[in-house]
Amino acid sequence: MKLTEEEMLKVEKLLSGFEKRARTSKWSRWVSLAIPLFLLGSGVYLLSMWHRVSGLQSAYDGLLPEGQIVGSDVERYVEMQVIFLWSNLMIYGAGLLQIVVGISLSIKNAMDWNKGTRDLLIAKILRSKWEDEKANYDAAIQRDN
Repeated sequence: MKLTEEEMLKVEKLLSGFEKRARTSKWSRWVSLAIPLFLLGSGVYLLSMWHRVSGLQSAYDGLLPEGQIVGSDVERYVEMQVIFLWSNLMIYGAGLLQIVVGISLSIKNAMDWNKGTRDLLIAKILRSKWEDEKANYDAAIQRDN
C-alpha cells in the first residue's frame, strides 16, 4: 500500500495525537473520575433535600382552620401546594438527572481507563509501518533521480 505525501502528513499528525493522549491519560483519567463522583454526590444530596421538602408539605396541610374558610386562605393554601409541587418536581428531577449523568460518566470513564496504553500501542505499530512506507518512498525517489 502506497501512501501519498498528504496521507503521510495525516498519519504523522494522528500518531503524534495518539502519543500525546497516551502521555496525558494518566492524569486525565483521575481528573475525569472526580466529575462523575461529584455529580453522584450532589444528586444524592438533592434527593435527600427532596425528601426533606416533601416532609414539610405535611406540616402545611392543616393551613386552613376548621370551619373558617376565607377566600384569601384558600388562595394561600393553593399557592403553597403549587410551590411545594413545583419544588418537589425540580429538586427530584435535578437529583435524578445528576445521578444518571454521574453513573453514565463513571461507566464511560471505566471503559476508557486504559485507553492511553491502547493508543500508545497503536501509535507504535503505525509508526513502524509508517517508517517502512517512508523508507520505501524515499528509496523510490532516489531511484528515480
